[in-house]
Amino acid sequence: MGKNVNADMDYTEIYMGDSSNRDFTYWPSQLGTLVLGQTYEFRVRAHSNKTGYGPYSNTGSLRIPVYQAPTNLNAYWLTDRIILSWNLVEEASGYDVHRATTMSGNYIWLGATTDRSYEDRNVTPGEIYYYKVAAKSDKFQMTELSTACWPSTTGGFAVSGTITSGGVGLSGVTVTAGSASDVTSSDGTYTISGLANGTYTVTPSLSGYTFTPVNRSVTGSNADVTGVNFIAVDLSSTYSISGTITVSSTGLSGVTVMAGSAWAITLENGTYTIYGLANGTYTVTPTLSGYTFSPVNRTVTVSGANVTGKDFSATAVSGAYSISGTITVNSAGLSGVTVTAGSASATTSSGGGLHDYRPGERHLHRLAELLGVHFHPGK
Repeated sequence: MGKNVNADMDYTEIYMGDSSNRDFTYWPSQLGTLVLGQTYEFRVRAHSNKTGYGPYSNTGSLRIPVYQAPTNLNAYWLTDRIILSWNLVEEASGYDVHRATTMSGNYIWLGATTDRSYEDRNVTPGEIYYYKVAAKSDKFQMTELSTACWPSTTGGFAVSGTITSGGVGLSGVTVTAGSASDVTSSDGTYTISGLANGTYTVTPSLSGYTFTPVNRSVTGSNADVTGVNFIAVDLSSTYSISGTITVSSTGLSGVTVMAGSAWAITLENGTYTIYGLANGTYTVTPTLSGYTFSPVNRTVTVSGANVTGKDFSATAVSGAYSISGTITVNSAGLSGVTVTAGSASATTSSGGGLHDYRPGERHLHRLAELLGVHFHPGK
C-alpha cells in the first residue's frame, strides 16, 4: 500500500497525517506508527510518467479502533480456589489473567483462557489476591488490563445457563440476578459470578423477545448453579392473540387463557395477550375455578398478523358455597376431624376450624345440622 501502479507505469501515492497535524507525509514512512484511538487523515494524488503529479484528492479520515479491556470482573472464594469471571469482549479470541498480592503491586501473568471465567487453584486460604484481565485477538494484540478486583472471603457461587430461540443460542440477552448481570455470548450462554450465598431471581431481557419462564428463582451456597435455561420467542416473527374476559360486563382478572402450549393470565381489567404464536390454528380456552365461560373455547387462526377481540363472558358457578365452623372438645378446638358431605370434605385445623369447604347446595343442609349452624342459600 502507498503506491498503486497501473499498466502504463503510472501510479497513485497515498499520504497520511493525524487530525491535529495537517502535514501529510508519504504513507509507507508511517507504517508501524499508528496509535489506537487516534484519528488519521488520508489523501491521494496520481502520478503520470508523461505529465508528472496531479493535484491531491479530498481528505478522508479513519479512526483506529480501541478494544475495551474486560469489564465487570468478579472474584470469589470457592473452598480451595478463587473463581474469576468477566463480561465478553467482542472479537476476543482469548484472555490473559494477571495476579498481584497488593492492589497497586506488580501484576504477574497467571494464565490464559478462551472462556470468560478462570479458576485460580494456586491459592492459600486467608491470603488476599488481586486480579486483572486483558483480552487478545488476531485483530488486536492485547487490550489494557481491566480494573482490579479481589475475592470475597464469605464464599459465593455463580449462575449459568443457555438462552435459545428456535433451538439456537441467542446472543445479546441481558440476564440479571440481583445487582449482578451478564450478556449472553454468540452461543446463548451466560455466567453470572460473584454472587453471595443466598436466593436470587434470575431474569432475562432483550427488546423484541419474550421469555419462558419469565424468571427463575435459584439458591446457591458455595456451589455453582448450572442449567438455568430460558427459551426466547422473537416477537418480530411470531404473533399474538388477545381479548377481554368479563363477568357482568366487568373485567375478570386471574383467568388462565391457553392457546396450544402458550398461555396468558388476564389482568385487572380482564384483558389478556398470548404472545409467541406461529402461523396456524389454535383452540383458545379460558379457565378459572368457580366460573364457566361462554363460549367454552374459540378456534382462532393466526395468519401473518396479530389477532384481537377474542373475548369471553364468565359466569360464577351457582350452588357452590363455602362453610366454615369450629369443632371443640371441652371448649378447646379439636384438630384432625374430617367432615364430609357427599364427595366434598374438609379437615379441621389446629384450632378446630374448617377451611376451603365448597360443597354443592344439596349437601349444605345436612352439613349445617352436623355443625349446629343455620344455612341460608346465597350466604
